[in-house]
Amino acid sequence: DRMRARIVFPVGSEEHDREEVRTLLRLCGIGSFIAAPLAVACFLSPTANTFYGLVFPCEVALFLSTSPINAVILRSVPTHYRASAMALSIFSIHAFGDFWSPAIVGFLGDRMPMYLAMMTLPALLFASALLWWPRAAESHARG
Repeated sequence: DRMRARIVFPVGSEEHDREEVRTLLRLCGIGSFIAAPLAVACFLSPTANTFYGLVFPCEVALFLSTSPINAVILRSVPTHYRASAMALSIFSIHAFGDFWSPAIVGFLGDRMPMYLAMMTLPALLFASALLWWPRAAESHARG
């Protein structure tokens, strides 16, 4: 199917570009799908050695989405706005992610066992995987 798309839609065509963006977004989703259960396993690890053995592949899966989403961002804006787009992306990551998450986990940890509060993080990783995954309706509506 991909080969047919490359033959029917030459490199640089609008359909080819959309397919590449969908592929990059799927890669982001796959990373989150892999990271979520690994994060659960890290938090439930009975020993430090088990934790450290699981945290490395979890981190690799988490960072799997950074290059593809940066490529999508850079491809989606005119060349002269790329630096601003990346700056906005980095700001958004901090403003909507790591700025609030310690306070939210602490707030939840004051009201429930800490291991349950920590489980909100893998749950949100799984939710992010669903958000990264391109929707069929969006794909067909544009293509």
